[in-house]
Amino acid sequence: MFLLFLVLSMAYAPVVADEIEDALRAALAAYQDGDIAGAREEAEYAVQLLAQQKAAGLAQFLPDALPEWTRTGGETQAHAAMMFGGGLTAQASYTGPEGAQVEIQLLADSPMAAMFANPAMMGMMGQVRRINRVNFAVSPDGEIQGMVGGVLVQVSGSASEADKIVYLENMDLRALADF
Repeated sequence: MFLLFLVLSMAYAPVVADEIEDALRAALAAYQDGDIAGAREEAEYAVQLLAQQKAAGLAQFLPDALPEWTRTGGETQAHAAMMFGGGLTAQASYTGPEGAQVEIQLLADSPMAAMFANPAMMGMMGQVRRINRVNFAVSPDGEIQGMVGGVLVQVSGSASEADKIVYLENMDLRALADF
């Protein structure tokens, strides 16, 4: 019902046309013509485009490289991440001056990611560390995971735990919680 409202309201909104608006207008036209399958196809395409746009916003929370480190990536995807039940991802890799690696992945809008918010689950995953007022689990292999609002934050790589924590401390976790 909300999607139909969105389609109908976009038809009357005085804004500049873009690909999302085009898909919503096509969905509305198909619906008005009685082509329910076509309307759904166009509406789902618009939803996918909106998810891609939101995923791009997720990348803004990836931190800059530390001094003397380099950052690669910052890619985002809106997809059905099989392991986590779908969602949006943003990830980046960081390389230190001596070759140490830090990988940061953010996963949002995933129904499975919510299980990581459970304190008992966090305790089973490893030692719990509090970083910028957020609980993270540090596994025996050095991976750090935690839920920030509805976003699963995963930090891995060959770098020391201290370097990984510095990257987490450089993220705007408060703003990420509102994503």
